[in-house]
Amino acid sequence: MALAGWSFGALTSLRWQARTGDTSPYAGIALPIGMYQPPTDLAPARRTLIIGDRDQFTSVEDTVGYGEQIGADVEVFAGSDHFFVFRHDKVADVLVRTFES
Repeated sequence: MALAGWSFGALTSLRWQARTGDTSPYAGIALPIGMYQPPTDLAPARRTLIIGDRDQFTSVEDTVGYGEQIGADVEVFAGSDHFFVFRHDKVADVLVRTFES
């Protein structure tokens, strides 16, 4: 099993992992750190955060900082906003890499 979520769904998935102690691989796409406080009390797991450098709801710096806190890899998409328009295939590639390794 693996978890992925986009925006608020990324936050909801992380909150579930924190509440249950789940260690499934996780990918969070456009996690809205600037709007909500994501959990930091997570069990160790393979995690990747994907953020566009033009995201309207959080900054790359906040995402990288949070990724360091929880031991997650961070993938920054240059020129992308919160919706990754015309870059969905590249987002999917990151998901596959996260879940295959």
